[in-house]
Amino acid sequence: MKAFRLAMCVAFGLGAAAMTGCDDKKTPDPKTPATPATPGATGNSTLDNATKQAQDVTKGVGDTAAKGAGDAAKTATDAGNAAMASSTAAATDWMAKLKEAIAANKLDEAKTYLDKLNGVKDKLPTEIQNQLVTLQALYDSAKAKAGASPAGLPGSGNK
Repeated sequence: MKAFRLAMCVAFGLGAAAMTGCDDKKTPDPKTPATPATPGATGNSTLDNATKQAQDVTKGVGDTAAKGAGDAAKTATDAGNAAMASSTAAATDWMAKLKEAIAANKLDEAKTYLDKLNGVKDKLPTEIQNQLVTLQALYDSAKAKAGASPAGLPGSGNK
């Protein structure tokens, strides 16, 4: 019961405190501004120092956030460039193996490399994409020649 009375007293006290100063008819005194016109005009050096420190911290946080965002963008760009270089190196290796497979008339092996290259084609530089078009034409030509040869004979691709 004591806890209930205490809670009621606190609630009443808070309600009364909230109600004071809610008179709509009060107008601010025109002689005294509600907020100081300039920083440091409060006359309270502790308040002025706290305000200045808060402004400095806020500026520092903004600068740090901007630097962090710039660093993140640079890291993402570097990672993208590294991935592109990696896929370009892999594509160059696959293209060399594709040429060898076509030259050796190993069309099944050539098809494997061609499929890998076509899977990453959109991520490759234009120069390599153009080379891939040429290699695709070579593969298609070799496949057409192999299709014209009877199975089991040289050039059939079925070794």
